[in-house]
Amino acid sequence: MKKLHLTLLILFPICLSAQTRDPYLWPFSSTSIWNMPIHINAIYAPANLTGTPTDPLDSLNTLWAPMPAMDYEHIILAPTAPLCQVKHCSVGWTSGDRCIPTDSIIIDTVPVPAGYIVPDNNTNGCATFIAPDGVTVMQNQPFTRCVAGSYATTLLKFPEVGIYSNGESGNHGGSGLSGFGGSIRVGELRPGQQGPRHALKIIIYAKQYLYPGISIADNYRWPATKADSYSVGYYGSATVATNTTNTEMKMGSLLAIPANVDINTLGMETVPGMQLAWTLQKYGAYIVDDTWGPAFGFCGEKSNSGDLDTQFLADYGFNLIDRVIYNTPWMRDNQRLCVALRVVSNNSALTIGGGPTNDTINRLAPMACPFDFPGSGNMCSPVSGIIKNETNLIVQIFPNPSNGEFNIMLPTDNATIVVTDVLGQQIRKIQTTQNKTNLQLDYNGIYFVYVTTKQGTTTRKLIISR
Repeated sequence: MKKLHLTLLILFPICLSAQTRDPYLWPFSSTSIWNMPIHINAIYAPANLTGTPTDPLDSLNTLWAPMPAMDYEHIILAPTAPLCQVKHCSVGWTSGDRCIPTDSIIIDTVPVPAGYIVPDNNTNGCATFIAPDGVTVMQNQPFTRCVAGSYATTLLKFPEVGIYSNGESGNHGGSGLSGFGGSIRVGELRPGQQGPRHALKIIIYAKQYLYPGISIADNYRWPATKADSYSVGYYGSATVATNTTNTEMKMGSLLAIPANVDINTLGMETVPGMQLAWTLQKYGAYIVDDTWGPAFGFCGEKSNSGDLDTQFLADYGFNLIDRVIYNTPWMRDNQRLCVALRVVSNNSALTIGGGPTNDTINRLAPMACPFDFPGSGNMCSPVSGIIKNETNLIVQIFPNPSNGEFNIMLPTDNATIVVTDVLGQQIRKIQTTQNKTNLQLDYNGIYFVYVTTKQGTTTRKLIISR
């Protein structure tokens, strides 16, 4: 029996360490589309992206095409912040003023730090908030707040999701995908790092690069739940359209650099360019929105904790957003990424990343680690292994998160196990003389598991989510 347990530990990687992952920094389940690495059986089809997005009818915009563009997402993870009324504004992406509500409707009430301001603008304006319960993800678009401490405005509210859920859906209007998962976060893409350890989101020029379906339903694919309302007759309608017969290239497609490509031979000139190449090969990126003009770009964080462009400029000395006309090393690296991308044609709900979703072993990168407390600040090491605590007492809990039933593996056959809820109330206490103990909890939530042996005491966090 013990030999079988040892085999399981070898086959199913768990993240090392006292460092689990903070769901605010690395959200959603390990099998979410945002966290699932590409599978070794992924099938790659042409994406036909070019290094220079073009519109022959708009030579000025072509000349100044962003490479990369950046769709900034407001990510406000402050559940204890003052509550802010979000009023309805129907302006959306017309020429009106988003600062002014257009009627008396209250769309939502969300926690926002008093000093956080988003002036009137015409961007996508995806906004994500954590509800006062600390775990519910609230999303709207486009978010505007023109006066500190005052109300905000938006056009649309989207269904709430849990931070421990798969987190697929959200407030990207072109695809229905999340404005939280897949975002390049503040703290990522920094010198000395390998690259973001999750799938990214990209925005492309749909008129040039997407397949021209004959209906809206024909213009998107899983995991997208929609396409732009104007997609019919617009997607793939440019005179230089590259995918007029390529049904793989739709809103929601997963793009990646094929596994057989040596990214060291791509000729990358910058550190962040090489990091993105690594991420795009290991995890890929989902098409989530149209740029409505010649461009190629990513989605990144703006928040009360900082913003990606300020961090990037401070780290590297050049701007995150670049343009073809400037011909900089950073711009050229993004052109190389464009050309290297392919569509993972066998990506689906049952085969996330191009292989069986329940196969977490044959992936190009380790699976995401177990959750820690929201706000803990922990980000696990990418190395796999057994979790150890400060006293070197080896304890494993699996599965975690669990649907209620879980196992505790111990290094000794004599231990006291105490389970408490987040308020410290004792839920279970047992004395065990077995190396493996099976327990079940009836209610969703975050729990602490305290294990005491002659070697010392260790604590584990356990998530129950049915």
